[in-house]
Amino acid sequence: MPLKQPSATKTRTMKTSLASKISLETYFTNPAFFGVESAVPVQRAKCRIVTGEPLGALALEPSVLEMCGGKVPDFPERPREVLDISAIRIGKSLFAACLIFWLTQNVDLSGTRDSDIVRIFVVALKIGGTEAVLKHLMEPMLHKPALRSLLVDDPKDISLGSIKTSGLRIRQASSGKIIEVIPIPLDRAGGSAVSVYCAGVVVDEYPRMIGAEDGVRNVEHFHEAVLGRLLPGAVFLATGSPWQPYGPAYDNTVKFFGKPSEDLVVLRTSAKPFVGIAPAWTKKPKAKLWPHEQLERRSPLAYKTDFLAEFADGEEAVFPAQAIEDAWKHERAEKASYGRPAIFADPSALRHDYWAAMVGGWVHPIAGPEDIYETEFLGPEIKPGRGQVLPGRGGWIRILEDKHGNPIPRRDGKGLRPWFEVYDIVSWNKASGARGLDLVRAVGTLGRRYGCADFIWDGYEGLMLGDLVRREDLRPVILPWQNARKTEAVDHLRTLFVERRVHLPQHDMLKQELQRFRARATPGGAFQYVVAGGSGHGDHASCLTLASRADLDGYVDRSPTKGASIRHEVPDWDDSSENLYDVQY
Repeated sequence: MPLKQPSATKTRTMKTSLASKISLETYFTNPAFFGVESAVPVQRAKCRIVTGEPLGALALEPSVLEMCGGKVPDFPERPREVLDISAIRIGKSLFAACLIFWLTQNVDLSGTRDSDIVRIFVVALKIGGTEAVLKHLMEPMLHKPALRSLLVDDPKDISLGSIKTSGLRIRQASSGKIIEVIPIPLDRAGGSAVSVYCAGVVVDEYPRMIGAEDGVRNVEHFHEAVLGRLLPGAVFLATGSPWQPYGPAYDNTVKFFGKPSEDLVVLRTSAKPFVGIAPAWTKKPKAKLWPHEQLERRSPLAYKTDFLAEFADGEEAVFPAQAIEDAWKHERAEKASYGRPAIFADPSALRHDYWAAMVGGWVHPIAGPEDIYETEFLGPEIKPGRGQVLPGRGGWIRILEDKHGNPIPRRDGKGLRPWFEVYDIVSWNKASGARGLDLVRAVGTLGRRYGCADFIWDGYEGLMLGDLVRREDLRPVILPWQNARKTEAVDHLRTLFVERRVHLPQHDMLKQELQRFRARATPGGAFQYVVAGGSGHGDHASCLTLASRADLDGYVDRSPTKGASIRHEVPDWDDSSENLYDVQY
């Protein structure tokens, strides 16, 4: 008796029931699906990290370790959120499209009804910015039979224009339920993502999106709106190439890169592993993906962001981003001598900005001979040899000399230079309800705590504020701003940052203001300094700039950089009949 052949419907069910068992890596690399056959280790590792699979031998690849910040994620479940900050033209949008399809087949829909709306959102600054991801999703689904069978709508009616208007509907093979892939622009408070279940999110060009402090249509409000609506197994993927060193993407990269958790994994991939490799989605096998030599020559800034996947400072940025980060990561000196600190204030009127004050001063490390020169430890007994013998921390030491008899300086001797340290920062805004006398008393308490003698500011409300400051046993010092002096102060502060001679306490607002500090040329050839975006008017950074100005003018105790108290000026006139040396005093 011949065996009965299964029906066409049953055969289709048997095929599609395997969809949820296929890994994201297989979907990404197999020719039957998205077909990136030439996937490099970082791409394969990314597939496994996003889906919570073990990396195996990929964990030993140098490029994978670099992508993960030195620590490879190892979790029993997939991470809830993934931030992919990578170079351009390495398949980020294609990977996002593949992830969207994989999510449609693997998100847990058991807690939803057939009448519930389940969506995966593709988000960009404008609706046109979603086209790259949508097209990478549409093309394989229309032309690959293994994917085409899961389309709900007639393939003949599907186009990029129709998807941008009404989305793309995909059936989950295991449950038979429908998931809609919907493109949306970044809107106010994430309004387009509410009232539905969310099976996943792809945010494209995430580094160029602003935070809640910078505008109403921001990615932070969207993130908060959608996070509670994510179904079990859903993934929030934020992707894009690095840009300016501020905003949600930069903050999360600095805070979490190399520190993966089940809540958030940050990945950063440069284009180095892709140099000379033809992408699998092109029809030219000999095509080079990255003409990086030409990019580096023509635009160093684009080379840094688009090829190396590093955040750029921008042409208008004043303080280097890495120098700002290092100011918070300094190591404490074992022994140091502290100068008397001062209070530097920006006493604004509490209308739209802050009334801010900070305490800071110079710190000089206490160094022994072994900290300055290359030395040889002799122990309790003095051995014969060339070089001066001195007592050190652990016994007798000999200072090593070169062939000319000169002491050999230590290579890390620069770390012994004094630095300017900010000990504390206080500020009040209009919402605090603080009043004038309360602010001055608080600053007086702050000054007594750190032993301050001077209260330095730009002279705002100088008549009244000077008398109030004297009542708190502080000496008022007014340094009115002039454009030339401000430029000198900013340049001096930038030099201290570059030389890693500024130590700052943990203070988010000061950090953001320094990252957003910009210099813009005026028509007259001078510079105008502004803090781009954010709340307030840069009052905390203004206090630090004022401290730099006071340091140049010699008002900071034990300053190694203060100018001479008497300036030697060259007269701009010439009178040969007058003997300049016969002046009577």
